[in-house]
Amino acid sequence: MRHVAIALLTAAFVVPVIVDARLGAWQAEDLTNLEAEATRALRVETEPFSTRAALVARLQAGSERAPSAEQRGRLALLWLRAVRSLLASVPVGNSDQQPYRDWLARHETVVAYSEPAGQWLLIPDVVWRVHDAHKSAESAEEIAWFAVENGYPGECEGYIPCYANIMNWLDGEYLRRHPRGRHGSEAVAQVHSSLVEAVKRLSGRFAADYLNPSTDCGDLKAGLEPLRQAILASNADRRSQAVGVIDELLARCR
Repeated sequence: MRHVAIALLTAAFVVPVIVDARLGAWQAEDLTNLEAEATRALRVETEPFSTRAALVARLQAGSERAPSAEQRGRLALLWLRAVRSLLASVPVGNSDQQPYRDWLARHETVVAYSEPAGQWLLIPDVVWRVHDAHKSAESAEEIAWFAVENGYPGECEGYIPCYANIMNWLDGEYLRRHPRGRHGSEAVAQVHSSLVEAVKRLSGRFAADYLNPSTDCGDLKAGLEPLRQAILASNADRRSQAVGVIDELLARCR
């Protein structure tokens, strides 16, 4: 059986290293053509699973030997997008069938199943490690934004401190790493919209199910306080609106 491990590659790329005898056959592949091919393939939603899996492996292999940091970063971003595309092609309820089962088993340190949405995601820490390996490359910001879009496995079921912490781990982390990033305003708008909905929940009869100030304030502050700081330190639009809703929620814990 093939084995998968996450290895730290010095001055290069952090991705799961797939031990596969076919790697040698890819050494002569033109990486510029691979970038173009991957970009085209990611626009096609009808590619079979095996074709998508082969592209993922080729991108991972190519990213390790690209001659420049910029190209390694671009290939890293394409690798992430290709894995996401591959996971989206796994039919709901069929992950225990072939060829999905073997691929998912070999990549258990890379992907996670998210209940109850019934979808496979890249493990967030994997994405952030890829980002950190390429933080000096132009693609770093898009990798950070990929982490936000990738999401976080699991379901909060209305519990507001859970949403607050996930937004801090994703949108907040993006803003901390790229406070002048091109997606900053989008991140802050997402936070504002989500928290407005959270406040609406607290006007209903089951408000304590979503936030109980007598028991939940520690978890709430753990997410909202660093998120508030990240928003204020950015140059995103609508900062004041987002911070205003955060303060409204934090006021319930004073």
